[in-house]
Amino acid sequence: MAKASKKANRFQNNGIPSSQVETKEKVTISPLFQQITGVIVDKEKEDLLLRDEVLRQEVNNALQKLESALEESRLIKIDYEEKVKLLADEDERLMTQENRLQKQEQELKILEQDINLKKAELIEENKKVALDKSNLKSDQLKLQQQLVELAEVKANAELGFAIEKQKALEEKREELDRLQAEALDKLSVNAQRLAEKEKMLLEREENLRIKEAEALAGFVNQRREIIEQQQSEIETLKNEWLQEKEQQKKELGQVQHQLVVKQVEIEQAQQKLQNDQDQFDATIEALRNSIQREFSVQITKLKSSHESLEHSHNQALAEIDALTAKLQQYADLERQLEGLGVLEIQEELSHLREKNRELRIKLSERSEEGLEEENERLEELCDDLESQVFDLRQKNNELESELNNSRLSVMAKHHLQQEKRVLEEHKRVLDTSINQLRTQIDDLVEKQQGELPFKSLSEMDQIFRSEARGLQVVPELQRFVSIMQSNIAKQKFYYSLKDIRLFIAGLAMSKLHLLQGISGTGKTSLARAFAKAINNAIGEDQEKLYCEIVRVQAGWRDREDLLGHFNAFEKRFYTKEALQALYRAQQPKFKDTLQIILLDEMNLSQPEQYFADFLSLMETPDRAEINLLDSANEKAPELFVNKRAIKIPQNVWFIGTANHDETTKEFADKTYDRAHVMEVKRSEEEIDITNANTEQYSFTSLMQSFEQAQNKHKAVVKNIFVQLQNSLLEEALKAVSVSWGNRLERQAYSFIPVYIEMGGSISEALDHLFATKLFRKGKVTGRYDTRAEKIEDIISCLQDVWSDLGFTGEQPVMSLELLNQDVERLKGNL
Repeated sequence: MAKASKKANRFQNNGIPSSQVETKEKVTISPLFQQITGVIVDKEKEDLLLRDEVLRQEVNNALQKLESALEESRLIKIDYEEKVKLLADEDERLMTQENRLQKQEQELKILEQDINLKKAELIEENKKVALDKSNLKSDQLKLQQQLVELAEVKANAELGFAIEKQKALEEKREELDRLQAEALDKLSVNAQRLAEKEKMLLEREENLRIKEAEALAGFVNQRREIIEQQQSEIETLKNEWLQEKEQQKKELGQVQHQLVVKQVEIEQAQQKLQNDQDQFDATIEALRNSIQREFSVQITKLKSSHESLEHSHNQALAEIDALTAKLQQYADLERQLEGLGVLEIQEELSHLREKNRELRIKLSERSEEGLEEENERLEELCDDLESQVFDLRQKNNELESELNNSRLSVMAKHHLQQEKRVLEEHKRVLDTSINQLRTQIDDLVEKQQGELPFKSLSEMDQIFRSEARGLQVVPELQRFVSIMQSNIAKQKFYYSLKDIRLFIAGLAMSKLHLLQGISGTGKTSLARAFAKAINNAIGEDQEKLYCEIVRVQAGWRDREDLLGHFNAFEKRFYTKEALQALYRAQQPKFKDTLQIILLDEMNLSQPEQYFADFLSLMETPDRAEINLLDSANEKAPELFVNKRAIKIPQNVWFIGTANHDETTKEFADKTYDRAHVMEVKRSEEEIDITNANTEQYSFTSLMQSFEQAQNKHKAVVKNIFVQLQNSLLEEALKAVSVSWGNRLERQAYSFIPVYIEMGGSISEALDHLFATKLFRKGKVTGRYDTRAEKIEDIISCLQDVWSDLGFTGEQPVMSLELLNQDVERLKGNL
């Protein structure tokens, strides 16, 4: 047997056939196969490679593996789609949970706001309780002081009676000595005349002695009667004092008992309030901790879900990239195969094996003689071919595996490519949206940086830069009042001449007016109509340039509610009507006109809070400016002080309307003391409008008219206060712990002369000041720590002062009305 047959299974490779094989159809190895495998096969080697049954079985096995791989790929695809769907469901669930958490967060914020409101209410209640307690303590101190004063009065009374009695006796002795001296003088004169007329002197001396004895007896009787009368009056006063002391002791005991009871009630209420507050704080703290714990747990879950989703998303992206790379390799392989399939490659391999088998047959048929060298060469060649075939089969198996994997992942790759395209489209849309948003943000930032912080005020610098023209000088004040009354009447609003006088005189006295009265009397209409009348404003648009209406809201706390606030993020100040009116009044077009800021329903909120800065600035008009910014801003309006503050111009008046009901607040003393207060009453009578005109009057000329009137009648006001300081009225007011200070005198020097110059009487002007500044409710009247007798003393002293001041036939009507009403109230409470 040939050596070839001995080495048939040298490499234990069943792919090398033996001599006993069946003849198969020959195939030709394509150059493409050589290019793919990297093995160069010549004609001689092709003849040695023959097709056999083992290779066919391997191909069938490869096809089965391909089918199983395809099925596995389909299952993987289904699993992947399910995972994608689960991810979408999980994403939707997370979005729903996030929305629910946002709603819970909003509810938490609302709950926290309610808690803060309740806490603020509790704080207010605590403040009220503390205030009541302090009032009770002050009342108790006052009662103790009254007891001390009563004891002092008792001692002074006992001492005073003795002193007065001694003074009266000494006065009588001095009178007796004076009478005796006069009698001696008369006797000496009569003695000188006795020499001339002895007879007449004797008669006159006898008569004189008789008269002297009668006079002496009458004087003694008169002295005795006076002493007895004084003793009876002392006894009566002592009895009355004892009765009054006993009554005061009873009243004091009742008041002390009431104070003790009220103090106990307040302490109990305070203790209950403290317990409620502690319980409420504990509940709030527990609720806050529970919500925070729940919120933190949910946030942790969301974070973990987000991380897992992000990890899954990254894995999906990695798989997409790997599949994309394999798909690219498959595409390259497909281009290299030039459209040949697996069957064609298998046929090529079978043809090569068949040729190999034929070559082996031919080799076995040759004789061994003379062919040993050729045989050895062929054996070596066969060994090389077997090695090459072995390597080729391994590479073929690898290529088939890659091809199978590529075919299995074609559909998955196709779907993944579609998903990738969709994701890329989504990404492109998101990138476009992000770029658009980034562009919008950049535009907003550039726009914000380019915008002015006080845009509306800076626009005024351009609109109202021209000065006003045609302003007229205010005529004499008496004629000016008639003109204003007619101009207001022409607008179908009718007010008495006295009310117009009071309003204009109030302009000279204070920059703040308080117009009070029942609803519907024309408080708002008076301010608006006057602004239109003095500025000849026609229509609502022109009226807004001279009278800005600011509707006060309940809950205003500080000046930001009145002026506006600065947004640090936008670098912009949100200006309100009052701030715009203040800045407009400084413009060249309006700086010489009268401007009004009307605070409608001023006491819906506490003026001492949101209007506090303006109340303080009224005391320092030379420093009347308010800082709106923390530091200077180069883009601030032109008329700002130091590029950060607005000045309060002198041509602006604040006029507030006030109703008094359960929805409003009471004005504090500091507001009443600084303001001009008027009780507005609508007049029903028709007013002649023949004096009406269409002139616009200058603010400067109005102030000059005020100043001229004040200089003209300054002496009148000075004389009034000189007499008031020396009158009993001041003592009667001090008895109720009230007096007037420098502010009232300063206001009188501004108000009374202007009122007189407009044709009003001194009595009316002084009566208005007393009624609104001294005798108003809460100052002298409307109190519970005084008695009706003291108010009656004030009434008597006031009437005496009016008589001393020479107000013949005139009475302080407003003041007497307030005082008499208070007397009736106090007596009705007894």
